[in-house]
Amino acid sequence: MALARYAIINGKKVLLDSPAPKSQSDGRTLDKFSSSMLSQFGFLRIAQKVERADELTQEDIELLLSKAGMPVLMKLVSLQPKIREISVVRPAVILPISLWSSLGATYEEIAEESMNLLKGIPYDEVQVAIDEIDHSKLSFGLGALFIKLSQCREGITLVGPSVESLQNSEPGRLASRAHRLGQKLLELRGYGFKRLRASSDEESLQICHELGFSTSLVTYADDYPVLRYLAQELIKINSLAKQSGVLEVWSPGLRYLSNNDWVHRKILDYQLLRILAVSSLCLTNVPFIRASSRNFSLATLHLAPYFGANDLGFGAFDSITEQQLQLQPMKKLERVVRFT
Repeated sequence: MALARYAIINGKKVLLDSPAPKSQSDGRTLDKFSSSMLSQFGFLRIAQKVERADELTQEDIELLLSKAGMPVLMKLVSLQPKIREISVVRPAVILPISLWSSLGATYEEIAEESMNLLKGIPYDEVQVAIDEIDHSKLSFGLGALFIKLSQCREGITLVGPSVESLQNSEPGRLASRAHRLGQKLLELRGYGFKRLRASSDEESLQICHELGFSTSLVTYADDYPVLRYLAQELIKINSLAKQSGVLEVWSPGLRYLSNNDWVHRKILDYQLLRILAVSSLCLTNVPFIRASSRNFSLATLHLAPYFGANDLGFGAFDSITEQQLQLQPMKKLERVVRFT
């Protein structure tokens, strides 16, 4: 049986395989069927902008967040001329160093136990988080322990606390807090730390970048009950990311997340997928758009690449890491990635 060559769109006969006029940017095309459908739903102008890699306006972003259906968003994501580099899922492990120390273990014993664990992880790259860092002890053996861990094998990335955690421990005036934050970051860098946990603090991205840390920003959807404010925030982030290298990874998240109610979980997943797709269209200056298993359920995570994600974050190597960092197990994430 022959496939149909025509469709009726808005009462007009449309040739399905006939291309629309070519984009001026790189020759990508919208076929007539897609153009007609997008026009019918009011998104053709935005689709043409996406093809040309033009920046979206606040009005465009609000329209997508409020009106665009999932098929429309998937189509728009597929039209992006700029192909983002795909990042593989990497394992993460948390070392409860402060807990072991409080139980009487020496730094030498902790180093031996930790290095044996890290050397036994069968992956080329491993993200290593620390449960708690007492800066007053860095000069008294703790810093030397971190240096040993960072050098015990290839592919180790020591992950420090979030900027918020560092700042919350430093009350005082804003200027003095920023200065002390810089001192703490410089200190951590000297002890082998390369990355911090994701932060929602945009103001600290510049100093983190200047001191050699990889930068990761999370935008919490529940902080923006009004879509206009979320659209404004995304435009602000994209403008910030124009400063070369200042922002490497962006991800959507939720401050308040419960996995107990599966119906509510499905609704939240749907909302995050929409925000993920729209953000991938407007954050054109951000290299990596992340869908983290901390925020997305496994049932939805496999869809994330079709909604603009090119980074699925990290998987927990063991149960302690799963509980402490609220990440999905690495083995489960690998199965998800296999079918994307």
